Amino acid sequence: MEVGDIIQGLATLGLGAIITKLIDYATTRRREQRESQGKAWEERDREARARRILEEYAHKLRRNLFRRGAKEGPGEDDVAPWPDYHTTKE
Repeated sequence: MEVGDIIQGLATLGLGAIITKLIDYATTRRREQRESQGKAWEERDREARARRILEEYAHKLRRNLFRRGAKEGPGEDDVAPWPDYHTTKE
């Protein structure tokens, strides 16, 4: 075995290790991104669920007020109009 063959063998082994490390890094990074995105979607779903619960509760309160004779209007003793909001950006 000549010196050139030894150097070539060492270079091949070193390059293989570098490529292996790069692949490991890329797969680890991608897995972390997927987990992060999954957690973000879970958080969004929790917040949306909480908003729906609050909206349902506000609706029940308004219904009870109207049943008891309250009216919708701008006055201090009136029930404020339901807020107008949009789900998309304008």
